[in-house]
Amino acid sequence: MNKILKYLSLPILVGLAALSIRNLVTDEQPARTEATALEAWVQQHQNDFQEDGVIQFGVISDIEGQVDGAAIAAEALTNADRNDGHLLDAIIVAGDVYENEAIRRNPIYPNSRDNVQEMVAGLQPFAELGVPVFVIRGNHEEERVYREGLRQLQRINPQTFDISSATLDFSGVNVVGRDGYHDPRFLAETGRLLTEEDYETALRHLQSLQEQNEPIFFITHGPPRATTAIDYVPGFGHVGDQNLTRILNDRTLRNIVHLHGHIHEGGGNEEQFPTGTSINVASITPYQNPNWPRVFLCTVQEERESEVRCQQLATEEE
Repeated sequence: MNKILKYLSLPILVGLAALSIRNLVTDEQPARTEATALEAWVQQHQNDFQEDGVIQFGVISDIEGQVDGAAIAAEALTNADRNDGHLLDAIIVAGDVYENEAIRRNPIYPNSRDNVQEMVAGLQPFAELGVPVFVIRGNHEEERVYREGLRQLQRINPQTFDISSATLDFSGVNVVGRDGYHDPRFLAETGRLLTEEDYETALRHLQSLQEQNEPIFFITHGPPRATTAIDYVPGFGHVGDQNLTRILNDRTLRNIVHLHGHIHEGGGNEEQFPTGTSINVASITPYQNPNWPRVFLCTVQEERESEVRCQQLATEEE
């Protein structure tokens, strides 16, 4: 299962060397350096996921300090890998990688550790699986904490990447990441508030991939405004992002599998849109989530015209 040697390539080492001088440059320069390293890595490994005829991505969200739950979820992915005989190709993390007490009214972990170390501890079980880990920011992440956490995680697994505003074009499957959150009331102080330009850019990238006729994993932290439980909060109703709904209702798009978290109560539910399925994969933490920890495995079956099947894996806590 361990693919880490395959990914230890020159572009990664160059990218890591650039990241080591983060404190000597502006905030914009490190972000671009990371993007360049990711682009080089994708180009070199564009065909890697098709080696055994099946592409498998593990998907998680909302770790929020629940380190024990993260370890259980990582073990579930390991067991799935062993049982079905196919290799786990990558892991997608849909945001909220640490608990941020500044925006949580009733922290479930009152003795939370330093946020950087909490982020590292929460993602380490997945990084240690030795496959690429693709991460976006949710509404919890402060910019400094997020960047430093990623830097430390890359020491454990050099193919841990921020895909917060990235489009990854692989053979057999594509990934479009869009970080942040649409409601400033629930956003970290230096968090990422989604803008109209963000939605338009995401739409253009989704459209640009259509001619490939391959599945596209569209990753956001928050859900779209929906009619099912994926965005429903008792006492508040449907709280999803209407701009995401607009994208998922765009009939020029197809083959979209939208993966998100954020609404813990809606974890494990899905809704159908004209573009495809939106699945709430939240969450690792037990906060507002009795059926924790959740972890999904999304499988692309190439022999079945690139059919995608996403299933929630059983964990020892269930």
